[in-house]
Amino acid sequence: MHGVMFYYWPSGTTESSRIYTDIVSLMQGDRGIVEFHYDYPGIFLFHSHLNHFSDLGWLGTFNVTNAVPTPTPTVPIATTSPSLSSLAGGPVSPQEVSSKK
Repeated sequence: MHGVMFYYWPSGTTESSRIYTDIVSLMQGDRGIVEFHYDYPGIFLFHSHLNHFSDLGWLGTFNVTNAVPTPTPTVPIATTSPSLSSLAGGPVSPQEVSSKK
């Protein structure tokens, strides 16, 4: 699927460990469960990454109609950060000196 990361249960049962991914490799007889959420409506593509199978029609689309954006957590952003040099015990950058005044 394109446009989103998703949870995948490789054995087709929620009793197995789930994987957070954006691609799944399936072999003959494999099955799995995909759980996903789209923040925006639209038509999205899913397909095989093997050209031979895509040429045979192993691709499709699905229409997301009731998408609700996931709230973005508020994270404070530092206006200055220590340089790698000062973290390693080296000289302090001029920006760090001016921010400490």
